[in-house]
Amino acid sequence: MKKTIAILLVALMALTLFAACGSKTDNDNSDKNDAGEPAKSDPTPVPDPNAELYGTWTLAGGEGEDAEQAVAMMMAFGMTMTFTFNEDGTGSEDASFRDETQSVPFTYTAENGKLTMVPQVEDQETSESDYRIEDGKLYLTVDDQALIFTKK
Repeated sequence: MKKTIAILLVALMALTLFAACGSKTDNDNSDKNDAGEPAKSDPTPVPDPNAELYGTWTLAGGEGEDAEQAVAMMMAFGMTMTFTFNEDGTGSEDASFRDETQSVPFTYTAENGKLTMVPQVEDQETSESDYRIEDGKLYLTVDDQALIFTKK
């Protein structure tokens, strides 16, 4: 039975490879522009400036006296906080304490070192902070106090 499944999988993979290898006919002008000249290739894609931000980040520390104390207290009580940033401009903030997790979905924009998060629930305010990513760490800074997150 295992041999049969293995053979079927190999055959399926081979079929998909051959399906992609078709030949062009002489009437195919898809590589020419309206004037019949060779089409110019698309310009090199521009890298996504927010690519480093995408993913899930876990609170790891603080920078600044107030932030350091707040994070130390949270960790001492077993609280955790994560942010997830998706490529489509959505995300979530998850805060856990003991066996309970509260999740707040948001939309965000990240431009020129400013991160703006708009919660998608009532009674939550939009937050704006400076942000930077250095040495694999995300720093969210407000009033010279930074929360430091590491990527999961």
